[in-house]
Amino acid sequence: MIAKISRFTQNDEEDIQNIIKVDKKKVYERANDAINVGVRFREEWVRMNLDEVMEMFDG
Repeated sequence: MIAKISRFTQNDEEDIQNIIKVDKKKVYERANDAINVGVRFREEWVRMNLDEVMEMFDG
């Protein structure tokens, strides 16, 4: 999931939307956990895309 947020390609959008519908809070927590432990993702991309994803799929 975090890889999808990090990449945030058009192909990932539908998957992300479906996952967020299930548990938006969990997605946010896992993204922050991945950032905090430095798991192979560029922090600035994940944070930027995470904010955009949360806005896009809010509600």
